[in-house]
Amino acid sequence: MNTVLVWERDKPILQAGDTVERARLLFSECNCSEIPVVEGGVCIGVVSEVGLTEREDKDLLQASDCKEFVAIDPKAPMARVWAMLLDRLSSCAVIIGDSGKCTGYITFQELVRFYRRVLGSGEANCLIVLKMRRHDGSLARMCSLAEDADCKVLSCFVVESCDLENVFINLDLFCEQPEQLIKSMERHEVEIARILCDAAVDDALQERLNLLMSYLNV
Repeated sequence: MNTVLVWERDKPILQAGDTVERARLLFSECNCSEIPVVEGGVCIGVVSEVGLTEREDKDLLQASDCKEFVAIDPKAPMARVWAMLLDRLSSCAVIIGDSGKCTGYITFQELVRFYRRVLGSGEANCLIVLKMRRHDGSLARMCSLAEDADCKVLSCFVVESCDLENVFINLDLFCEQPEQLIKSMERHEVEIARILCDAAVDDALQERLNLLMSYLNV
């Protein structure tokens, strides 16, 4: 499965010189945390919701607000995009056409929705991604740790990292108290690469997770 079949067309995109207020509106509208910024059709980087925290609404977006972006081909395999975003600690990949210009972008949230449709884990409310050395990664053991923390594993899959030395173990869960699972992974010295809970289901839960992840410096 390649990217061109999954990404949502015509998502709003930011232009150099747009206001910070517009960026914040798009973060909310698109339910994403990073959006590309283009100038003359060429991507100059991505801005993040967190990165604009200290900026005023009336401020104009500048190149200094942008960070390096993940560039992908429209036909890049889905698993490859998943691994690139995790390896690069990014939440969106910019699709670059043959002309070298930005033709759109795909977000990590879109990838999650795609995999949930394919794997049939529609009732999941939490995705946790673990990064482990290839030979240390045990899918069965990680699922067991999740079950021990009262989390129901609805689906799971493994994706190789881009460096081929590590793997990402992805657990899609129904979990009312994911904090317990996070603390368990920390005790077992398992690296958490990403955690994403459905804020639409429980905003308070996502806020608690953000605070806990910040405390653990994950």
